[in-house]
Amino acid sequence: MLLGCKNLPNSAPCPGGKCADGKCVPDCVPQCTGKVCGDDGCSGQCGQCGQKEKCVDGKCYPEGTIECDDGNSIWWDGCTNNKITEFQVNTFTPGQQTRPDTATFSNGGWVAVWSSYDQDGSQDGVFGQRYAADGKPDGEEFQINSYTSEDQSQPSVSTFPDNSFVVAWQSNNQDGSNWGVYGQRFNANGTKAGSEFRINSSTYHHQYLVSTAPLGSKGFVATWTSLTTDGSDWGIFAQRYDAAGSTSGGQFLVNSYTSSSQYYPDVAGFDDGSFVVVWQSYGQDSSSYGIYGQRYGANGTPNGSEFKINTYTPNEQTEPSAASFKDGGSVVAWQSHSEDGSDWGVYAQVYKPDGSKKGYPFRVNTHIVSTQFYPHVASHPDGRFVITWNSANQDDSGYGVFAQRFGTDSKPAGNEFHANTFTTYDQLYPCVAVFPNGGFVLMWSSNAQDDSVSGVFAQRYAADGTEIYH
Repeated sequence: MLLGCKNLPNSAPCPGGKCADGKCVPDCVPQCTGKVCGDDGCSGQCGQCGQKEKCVDGKCYPEGTIECDDGNSIWWDGCTNNKITEFQVNTFTPGQQTRPDTATFSNGGWVAVWSSYDQDGSQDGVFGQRYAADGKPDGEEFQINSYTSEDQSQPSVSTFPDNSFVVAWQSNNQDGSNWGVYGQRFNANGTKAGSEFRINSSTYHHQYLVSTAPLGSKGFVATWTSLTTDGSDWGIFAQRYDAAGSTSGGQFLVNSYTSSSQYYPDVAGFDDGSFVVVWQSYGQDSSSYGIYGQRYGANGTPNGSEFKINTYTPNEQTEPSAASFKDGGSVVAWQSHSEDGSDWGVYAQVYKPDGSKKGYPFRVNTHIVSTQFYPHVASHPDGRFVITWNSANQDDSGYGVFAQRFGTDSKPAGNEFHANTFTTYDQLYPCVAVFPNGGFVLMWSSNAQDDSVSGVFAQRYAADGTEIYH
């Protein structure tokens, strides 16, 4: 209250206010309770947001995370009828962060890994971030590779029932001969378990494009592409590890057909220690690349012969991705050229526990204009699965990230959906991991979204496909 107009007419002057009922009162009382930014109602401000932040309803949010007027009336996120959408995974933003991979923990959390340029002081390095079940970061972003000279890139991550995990990647000249494949195990609290280790025994020429899969509580398996080791261009090799992280036997050749190139492997493991490896093979189906697979028993011996996965053979079928079900079944996705009548499309095949096909290969993408490629599949133990891919110009700006859910009957659950909210330039290299409750997380690399070359972004979903607001 301002003094100075007692017993004076209401029209008497009061410095900085007005006279009312014989008292000087402010013209306006600032309204800033519960607000850290924005208009105070008196032509002033309650506070300012930081750089690259936006003030919405008195709270500060990172730019690009608020999409207004979406009609959301169910989830309260601090901005009435607005939603917080995708979120950035990487904390270090200079240069580029790309080629992500992700896996979920049994406690509902998850871990993300990616390649980051010049963060470790020497070209590409491998970094990660753990998340708790509520979606909040569990600790800080961490460096995975100990050897930092030249490039360490394209990581693959697998988690175990006790929430420990292993990361594998390709490293240039660390083994003395071009690319080699290395790994690092981590405890459930995120600390390193032992030192990083070389996975490939044969070091001549290139060994790269590594993929890992957990074998329940029995360890893990890693598979990669190796140049000339099978006597003929590129071949697929693998190495099993026990629960203690020790090698279980030696590295072994996966592909039986060795002519020309076998390339781009992926692997899916089962709780009993068995696993299946898939890859692309050149000329084996008499028409450029086709998709092949080999099942293995828990003792690491082949279970039957290698088998062809694609039935459509004209042109190319490449870049397979595999996921397993608890009953011993599996699903494989790949990209096929011209099969849907318009450049690349995404296809998949489900397998029964005995290794026989369940039905026929099916097209995953509904939108077929231009190119849909780079598929990645993740499964729930009960037979549900999610496939994500890149699609050209479907979001009206370069490449975007799209996905489709499938039920236990292997039929689409709902429609294909668009994952990335930020659509400028390209969003590339999508990956997906499914939580124990059936929800899932999608992750990708986005160009220029964080005002740098590229960054890693993600979006969580509930089991029914609705977004979980971050």
